[in-house]
Amino acid sequence: VSFEEPFAALFNQGMITRMSPGGRVEKMSKSRGNSVSLDPLIAAKGADTVRAYVLFLGPPESDAEWTDDQIAGPERFLYRVIALVEAYLRANGTTPHAPAAPDSPAARKRHIAIRTVTHDFESFSFHTAVAHLMEFSHHVAGLVGDAKADPGETRASILTLLALLHPIAPHLTEELHER
Repeated sequence: VSFEEPFAALFNQGMITRMSPGGRVEKMSKSRGNSVSLDPLIAAKGADTVRAYVLFLGPPESDAEWTDDQIAGPERFLYRVIALVEAYLRANGTTPHAPAAPDSPAARKRHIAIRTVTHDFESFSFHTAVAHLMEFSHHVAGLVGDAKADPGETRASILTLLALLHPIAPHLTEELHER
């Protein structure tokens, strides 16, 4: 299954809504003439940020009110991911490090994140996948900020975060993974 198909499903299932001229919230629909072009928002914030925001709005079968103001949360999240990678690279460079122990607490956190986010993707619960990735990024930030943390564990956790985030923010994660 392509990850593009579920993303398109959010629009086809009427998840995205907007305010009618009378102030009433209604589903976005071509027949009603109330669709909103994402092109200006993509130009301003980037495709990955808009994609993360749309997926974070909620389950596809429920209505969600579209506001451009709420995009700030997913945008901050993606900026934090960039900052994590940059901080790790400043501290450790690009030399590959292997984790010291296969059964460390950080390894367990990675495996839990993989299982949870994979389940979220399989059940089309993209809003909870984004939330779980935000939670996992806090754990990774703790590793990056801890000078005593094993560089191999930190690197493995960052790579896991990027791999899990890739279906949501493919352009950004591809660039960060290359670094």
